[in-house]
Amino acid sequence: MNPRTASPQAGGFSLVEVMVALIVMSVGLLGIAKMQAVALSNTAIASTRSLAAIEASSLAASMHANRGYWSSPAVAGLITLQGATVTPTVAPLTDCVAVICTPVSMAAFDLHEWTLAATQVLPPDYLAKITCTPGITPPNCTILIQWAEKSVALNTNGQKEAVDESIALNFPIYELYVEP
Repeated sequence: MNPRTASPQAGGFSLVEVMVALIVMSVGLLGIAKMQAVALSNTAIASTRSLAAIEASSLAASMHANRGYWSSPAVAGLITLQGATVTPTVAPLTDCVAVICTPVSMAAFDLHEWTLAATQVLPPDYLAKITCTPGITPPNCTILIQWAEKSVALNTNGQKEAVDESIALNFPIYELYVEP
């Protein structure tokens, strides 16, 4: 038998088999691309959430360092920090690095410096609230930070949790309890 002649049983791949293999491989590659997009989105979300936790603990450390102000009855109520704005203003802003400050002016300086740091690492639409109840012993405060984040939903259940389904915005909240 001549080795150059093909036997009737020997054959190559048919065009249908090649097309089925390409479709299976394409579906697999699309799945990998979706998983990579979700992983990248989750990494960015985790980064923002950890920065919010670091900023909240930084503010808590400033509160611990200035117990004279944060434990006083003058603090009762809500202090809102958004962008570089502190509402209500605690005291006129004094540079407490160069001058010795009172506890009230030190708190105003700390809040101002914290807002400058927060605008650099948190999304620009962040909102921070400090609520204190100093009439009890020990006095306690709550630091609440909220921001908008865009996320990629893995499935429709994750998309339903988003507030605006067209752009998938979530509004996470980080809350920290502090006893100054």
